Amino acid sequence: MAWFVPPSSVGYFTKTALTDSRGQSATISNIIARRRGRRHFLAKESSEHDNNNISTSSTTTPPLSSFISEPFRLWIEDTDAYGVKFNANYIRSYERALYQFAHKHRQLNNWDSSSQQGGVLIQYPDFYLTKVTNHKFRISPGLGEEFVITGERIEERGLDGTSGSTEDDESTETETWSLEMLNYTEEDSSSEKVKTSPLKYNNAVVTIAAPKKIDASSKTFIESFIHDDDMDDPSLTILDSQYFALHRDEFDLHMPGIVPIRTALTLFERSRSTFIGGPDALRRMQEDDNLLWVVTSVDDMAVNTSPGINADILPGTCVRVDSVFELKRKGMIIECKQQIVTGSVKDSEVVISQGIVTLCAIDSVKKRPTKIPEHVRDTLMRNSK
Repeated sequence: MAWFVPPSSVGYFTKTALTDSRGQSATISNIIARRRGRRHFLAKESSEHDNNNISTSSTTTPPLSSFISEPFRLWIEDTDAYGVKFNANYIRSYERALYQFAHKHRQLNNWDSSSQQGGVLIQYPDFYLTKVTNHKFRISPGLGEEFVITGERIEERGLDGTSGSTEDDESTETETWSLEMLNYTEEDSSSEKVKTSPLKYNNAVVTIAAPKKIDASSKTFIESFIHDDDMDDPSLTILDSQYFALHRDEFDLHMPGIVPIRTALTLFERSRSTFIGGPDALRRMQEDDNLLWVVTSVDDMAVNTSPGINADILPGTCVRVDSVFELKRKGMIIECKQQIVTGSVKDSEVVISQGIVTLCAIDSVKKRPTKIPEHVRDTLMRNSK
């Protein structure tokens, strides 16, 4: 269930020519030249952002308010069964971009860790994501393609919910960032390179926090949003629960006991795929019905950061993923309300992560949204628990 991209969007080799990501025939040298030009442009853009954020004083580090990352590339390990970027890996790319640019910003400004200046992103290299909203999937980068991430800080708040200052305020313990994943292309204009409008792959609004600032006053317990009375039409609602064990590599080293958002999204995906019938069922749908499932958005994604559960969630802990699937728009859209629950805290269930994932059924031939075939819908309803 990942974002599908038409094969023509991915560069490939043929016997007669090399075709680039825009579907244009080109020589290897031309493609290399374009990529070098794009990297030069991005480096210049990034440098301008660095200069805007560099302090003239060696003792003051200003908050980082915007950035353009250095180019990233889509590697094979980032992709899914459809050969495009796996939905949870967009969050990983956003985290990498935030960390990479904050690290560079600290170096350029001679940052002093004892100064308590610069905002959450600058002060705490061990920051982590607590929330993701407005996460929209438009199109995936092609395998091997480069992309950049832009960021704009839109809010700072204390853990008690009060607004924080944009200056050096120790009570400012979370930051909210608007992030976009883009591809800047260039076209030849006479002998000079000119910038064209960027292609937007993805966007999200994320909230980051510092683990060592999480305390009993954080009030971050998550109340389950899966209720029977929330169902618009019970006849179009499917219930499911799956159990999975957490592994050591699914945690972050600097936040033990907290399930990262990207891990939660992976568990959500694993639960959805298992419910449908696993890889074999997905393959049959693609081959027999030309049906692909795509993630179009993620909203209200959050993790439980309350200290009462940190010591109980360890590698090997078994968690339950609850899902409510609601068919909408004549079965073309499926809204998935999903949560991860553990019963290891004082023998009572605790929601440790939750989110709303929206899926769309795509006709793999027409490359357009399509209604779910009746036999597929019947299978989903039979699998409901």
